[in-house]
Amino acid sequence: MSPTASRVLLRLGLIFGMILLGGVLMWGLAGVGPSSSIPERQSELLSEEQITTQLETRGLQVFELERDGGLYVAEVESAEGRQRLHLDGQTGAVIGMPQVTGPALPLDELRRKLRAEGYREIGPITWERGSYQTVATGQEGIRYLLQLETYSGEVLERTPQ
Repeated sequence: MSPTASRVLLRLGLIFGMILLGGVLMWGLAGVGPSSSIPERQSELLSEEQITTQLETRGLQVFELERDGGLYVAEVESAEGRQRLHLDGQTGAVIGMPQVTGPALPLDELRRKLRAEGYREIGPITWERGSYQTVATGQEGIRYLLQLETYSGEVLERTPQ
């Protein structure tokens, strides 16, 4: 192959690569593909007005309400005094925040506890909404989404997948 033909092929390859890269970037910026599902999830969240109405129905006076990802954080007052509540953005349910302070249970210790309880095929352990979460297979062979208490590793909730 002549040097001129090699340069032409190299240039065509570079042009094709730039067009492909540009297309990928435009595809992402246009909101097509996996990233376009984010607004759908946000639309599943209750509005601030709905959360405020729920809190007032419970007899709470709302002073401040702000969204933090899939949660709402509310500054409220009741007969017991002023308090800060963390609320699930989809249901408005109060999410209990741990009363214990200090270091959380290390992830390797959580894995050991789950294995001791008969779980296997334990997935990555992540921090979600005030507790650890993972997916694991139970003794009966069913795959579960597990919500784990931060300080003890106790299984708080077990949902079949």
